[in-house]
Amino acid sequence: MGDGYGADEFEAFTRSVGDVVGVPTRVLDELSSPIGIQVLGRAGAGRSTLVSLLERSGCTNVAEAPAVDAPGRPDPDIGPDVVVHVFTGALRTPDMRVLTNAPRGSTVAVLAKADALGSRDDAVRAAATAAAKTGVRVIPTSASADAGALVTAVEDCARVVRARRVRETLDALAVAAARDVHGPTRDGIEAFLRSDPAVFAAAEAAAVLGGDRAGDRRRQERAQRRARTRRAVAAGTRR
Repeated sequence: MGDGYGADEFEAFTRSVGDVVGVPTRVLDELSSPIGIQVLGRAGAGRSTLVSLLERSGCTNVAEAPAVDAPGRPDPDIGPDVVVHVFTGALRTPDMRVLTNAPRGSTVAVLAKADALGSRDDAVRAAATAAAKTGVRVIPTSASADAGALVTAVEDCARVVRARRVRETLDALAVAAARDVHGPTRDGIEAFLRSDPAVFAAAEAAAVLGGDRAGDRRRQERAQRRARTRRAVAAGTRR
């Protein structure tokens, strides 16, 4: 995953969008709203403990969702940002249901109470097995484990959310410009979409998000090509 779309880069992009004349309020609100971290899991899996661990580690906007697979209640809605699903032992059907429906790229699973499985190697093998089943990164944790790996995984997920928001914002701005065929909104938005911040943001978002489909690969290649051309022009100008 690329280094782009840390908090500082994202804030700079958000400010540049806010300066565009005619940008729809909804687009700016969706771009700038705080990134949420939703903690999911079955009752007794350790959701509250995980929320406390994340908050002590400096994470913000962490919310504990109601228990998954609670008798007589529907499962909680899964949020659009970072999802952290905690489970113990082997994955069960409710765990698989959550991880199947959670957003790709911004979801991490936590194998809690990993020390109960035996050795550290046993916990790592169990996490690898769960990751192979779900396609989601799985972090084994225990009461004595360092939270570094989990915090890194959550920040990786946040980078994906930022990149996703950047892409959605650029797409929404293009649609807004197309609707205002002869007005000043179109001129202002199209000027921004041609600007260095927008071109480089599109390339970085494409690099972070990737994608296996042919359309994803074409989009990434096109964005990277535009960014390379822009950098080459800038380098030639400085000579």
